[in-house]
Amino acid sequence: MVLLPEIYCPEQIVIPENFNNVLKVYAKAVIRTQPFDLLRWSAAYFRCLALERTPPVKPRYEPEPRRDRLSSGALRVLIDQDDLLNILSLLRMLDWPQLHWLKIVAVFIGQLSDSLPRTAEMICELLTEEPEGGPAPIPLWMFKECFLAVARLDCGALQTFVDGRKVL
Repeated sequence: MVLLPEIYCPEQIVIPENFNNVLKVYAKAVIRTQPFDLLRWSAAYFRCLALERTPPVKPRYEPEPRRDRLSSGALRVLIDQDDLLNILSLLRMLDWPQLHWLKIVAVFIGQLSDSLPRTAEMICELLTEEPEGGPAPIPLWMFKECFLAVARLDCGALQTFVDGRKVL
């Protein structure tokens, strides 16, 4: 075991120049995101910073969602992570002619919303690259892909299946 020299006075402690800013931004990110596994999330957070990628942080604090649902902030974090596309491509979901990753995102958004107009709004809010609070434009093809996928589904109701078929 390597022994470190004993510290006798505060002058011996060297604190990096921007340490307080890094710690402050990190603490705010933890409070907003409320990760289930803080250590694993922290590792991912600092790895993203080191690789100059967007860290997995919610844009604002959200109260705990229902146990079986994602929150819109959590969905936003998933959309912003390149890992989502990598995982879907590993599952070959991006290669399927009938299934696009936006359709999967649209289903998640549909489950968060209680009406089709609100779902359309959330599609734009979550997929736009504009800052929050202003207009939320997205390309028409992207909106069409999501909206048509979710309009054909009943995302708001609990689905019942018997022998792999939906009960009407």
